[in-house]
Amino acid sequence: MRTIFSIFILLCLSCFTQSIMGQNDSLSQMSDEEWIEPLEIGPEFPGGNSARIKYFNDNAILPKNWNPDSITGKVFIVFLVDTNGAIRDPKILRGLNPILDSIALSAVKKMPNWTPGKVRDKNVQYMYNLPVEFGTTKKKNK
Repeated sequence: MRTIFSIFILLCLSCFTQSIMGQNDSLSQMSDEEWIEPLEIGPEFPGGNSARIKYFNDNAILPKNWNPDSITGKVFIVFLVDTNGAIRDPKILRGLNPILDSIALSAVKKMPNWTPGKVRDKNVQYMYNLPVEFGTTKKKNK
């Protein structure tokens, strides 16, 4: 049993080492333009979080015959905020219901430009994961 455990640990360490070595190879081939640095300032919806919540309450409209309490939860949408703040390639990361997914995705596609993220006072593109919450008659979107 101890031998099997030792082999398992060695196998795991070997995979981990190969993974790190593979990452280093690809990192060394990246130019300065491609290098990823931590954001100093993240992208933001114009007006901040409260304006974004209001936007979704006004634009993520449920069908008239839909009971808002029938399905509750979050639709996760991922999109790119480019260097001009435009929303690019929004996609459902994790859906809740085809109708709610469609409503949330449609609202994201219509969003105004955001304030882009910044690194060293330079606008950068950023992949953003946005949860859109549905449920209860008082919708909360974050």
